[in-house]
Amino acid sequence: MKNNKIAVFITGGTIGMSPSDSGLGVSPDNNFEQILASLAPRDDIEVEAIFWADIPSPHMTPEHMLQLAHDIDQLLEKNDYSGAVVLHGTDLLAETSFVLNVSLTTSKPVITTGSMRHLGEAGYDGIRNLQNGLIACTSLPPGGDVLVQMADWLFSAQDAIKQDSLSVDPFVSQSRGAVGRIAAGTLILNQNISKRANKIGKKVEGISANVVLVTAYPGMPGSLLINLLNQGIEGLVIEGFGAGNIPPTAVGAVRHILQAGIPVVLASRCIRGGVAPIYDYPGGGAELIDMGCISAGALNGTKALLLLKIAISNQVDRSSLQELFSL
Repeated sequence: MKNNKIAVFITGGTIGMSPSDSGLGVSPDNNFEQILASLAPRDDIEVEAIFWADIPSPHMTPEHMLQLAHDIDQLLEKNDYSGAVVLHGTDLLAETSFVLNVSLTTSKPVITTGSMRHLGEAGYDGIRNLQNGLIACTSLPPGGDVLVQMADWLFSAQDAIKQDSLSVDPFVSQSRGAVGRIAAGTLILNQNISKRANKIGKKVEGISANVVLVTAYPGMPGSLLINLLNQGIEGLVIEGFGAGNIPPTAVGAVRHILQAGIPVVLASRCIRGGVAPIYDYPGGGAELIDMGCISAGALNGTKALLLLKIAISNQVDRSSLQELFSL
């Protein structure tokens, strides 16, 4: 007797790709019916495919990500669905998962997954990852974070980051480690899964604010940042060195942007550790935070950009931004 109806939202990615006619590589080929037909049947799981898109994940815009969240919410409002699995390209899998985690209102489990090898390639990992995603989705209690599932491992959307462009095990956690794994068809949790909360405080309606991400580099001039201000940015994320440090040549420009009322979020380019107000020298993280920059904590620059876009687009009070980034 099937007692779990899982919606599989298909957005595209390597999991559905085949070699292109040009012979230059692989490209979308709408192989998803074949993939779904290859799943090992389970008496307790009913799968319903939602053919949402078939695009590479670098083509996913923030607007796509938010629309996906709204569509998942709308479907999971129906009582006969137990949760959702999202098939997605791995390049932006962690970022889309993060937007879902911030934006979804449903308490039902949502798992994201994909593959690193295309259909027909030796060692194709798509079927296993989808199967494991379904197992996780039917095994988790309601209310937890969106989880990324790849190569048997599960990571929270807050922490997941793609660290390897080629391995079939490409994801790591930035701070908490894997929350669990699938072994012998069973979910094994290593830690309690964080409770998903609406971090904005209301339904997320927009993600269109003009926010720019700049990665610091040696000798970066302040004129680069001033040019962005002159182009009408509404927010700025700087991915600094180490614990959140930037070249002293850019400090004056950061101060000018803050004085113009534009929020500046400080992130770190390091995979682990994040921002900490340790260094009190020109351009040091302690000085920048004291100046008024918002610490992104352990969030990387791209996730910080997405969160700031959501915050500004949904009129989150500027005084609440640091609290939002602390969650």
